[in-house]
Amino acid sequence: MLTNKVVLVQLPAVWLWSTKQLLWRQNTLADLLMSAAIALVVLLLSTAAVGLVVRRLARVARLSPTDFDDFLVDQLRRVGPWVALPLALELATRPLDLPLRAERVIDWVFAVALGFRALRFIQACIHYGLRRVTSDTTDAQPGRLAMARSLGWLVDGALWTAALLLVIANLGIDVSSLLTGLGIGGVALALALQTLLKDPFATLSLLLDRPFQIGDLVTIGTLTGHVVTIGLRSSRLRSLSGETVIVPNSDLMTGRVQNFREMSERRVLHRLGLRYGLCAAECAEVPGLLEEAVRAEPGVRFDRAHLANLADYSLQYELVFFIESAEYATYMERNQAILLRILTRLESKGFALAYPTSTVRLEQVG
Repeated sequence: MLTNKVVLVQLPAVWLWSTKQLLWRQNTLADLLMSAAIALVVLLLSTAAVGLVVRRLARVARLSPTDFDDFLVDQLRRVGPWVALPLALELATRPLDLPLRAERVIDWVFAVALGFRALRFIQACIHYGLRRVTSDTTDAQPGRLAMARSLGWLVDGALWTAALLLVIANLGIDVSSLLTGLGIGGVALALALQTLLKDPFATLSLLLDRPFQIGDLVTIGTLTGHVVTIGLRSSRLRSLSGETVIVPNSDLMTGRVQNFREMSERRVLHRLGLRYGLCAAECAEVPGLLEEAVRAEPGVRFDRAHLANLADYSLQYELVFFIESAEYATYMERNQAILLRILTRLESKGFALAYPTSTVRLEQVG
């Protein structure tokens, strides 16, 4: 027990003696003062430089409508101490005559400090991007937010693991076997959990790609409805008939999705068949009647009207126009008004619509 106490008492003295020997080894008092002056100047200059840049950027950030410049200003404020202190230590020890091991330790401390700050900056950028992805209030569903948090944890774990392996490698430890084991284990785990992780990874793709948002009207295969929620494993759609349909996210990623959110107008194509018996002048008059019927309806843009084909039992006309609204009810009302107006104009001219007919002619021979 007495021996342990003596050792504990002697440890500070031994440390002070070794530090004294380390500093005074081939170093004069002038060298030590020069080293201290360099450290002080580097600290003051680096702190002043970072402060000046931060103040200038903060002035610009107040005038910017985005928050990315505010994010950069906050990150620069955090960078200052982590760069100034290691840089001052690295430059201040250059004039000193230190053992090779001590120089390696100082270089290692400098590299670790800068690497740590760079790692934290990368983490902050990734989390900022995830916040931007989930910042839309219409998409701020628990599933999307949980997926964003899970992705953040996954990225953090990968970054810290890589940083730890780099530190171990710089210490002179061989990490090749460890990397091989992690690679084989990761492949085996991915194969074992392939079915389980298919939908969460599809959700991740939906989170990043954002092919649709909450409230969008989409068509997936034969299903048409509004998106209600986007969860970790599946999404819910409210069909036009009112029922809720649950669709796995993997099906959303592999299938073809039609999104009507960005549609500003609807293109309408009608094919009309008139009975044979009209002369060429009357046939040429029909496209004008169709154009007049379309232009008389407000909120509709006429495109074209032509005699397209001489079919078996009718004169085929094509009419194309655009309804300047994405609402389905508006489309149906304006389209109905145009069709009724076309029927009225055709009846006034005595032009009848054709329907499939066959004429059989019987001739008596002899």
